[in-house]
Amino acid sequence: MKWLNAVFTQMLNFLGACGVVLIFTAMVIVIINVVMRYFFQSALWWVHEVIAYILGYMTFLCAAWVLQKERHVKMDLVLSRFSQRAQDQITMVTSILCLLVCLLITWQSVFVVWDYYQIDYRYEGSLVIPVYLLEMVVPIGFAMLSIQFMKRANGCLRKLRTSS
Repeated sequence: MKWLNAVFTQMLNFLGACGVVLIFTAMVIVIINVVMRYFFQSALWWVHEVIAYILGYMTFLCAAWVLQKERHVKMDLVLSRFSQRAQDQITMVTSILCLLVCLLITWQSVFVVWDYYQIDYRYEGSLVIPVYLLEMVVPIGFAMLSIQFMKRANGCLRKLRTSS
């Protein structure tokens, strides 16, 4: 089981690194577009759409990594008023609830992406891209979040068992 945990952690680290590459790529694209617009009076016509796709991918690919590092937004103001044991209990319950929501979204989004793939649905923006290529990150991201919430709940349960 430890090797599976190590593989998952490496996968999340890889996805976190992908997020860094994506945000850096977005930054470079925007800088190039600004330079072209102000110095050459010619902007890149596809920039806004590509940046939106990059931000979507970055969000879903990095969400589980952020959760693993506990770097997400928390309600510390409320949570810190409870004992450590109560904090662990609250974290475990919220992790289980989030796990259920993430599993539901994963399950439903797989069907949506599969439908988009089967009908070859495409966005009619400045770039004509198959929608399934843009939306497939949703079930991937939520599946990773599901696993991470399960690990988080399990960690809280172990902590509660050893402290009692």
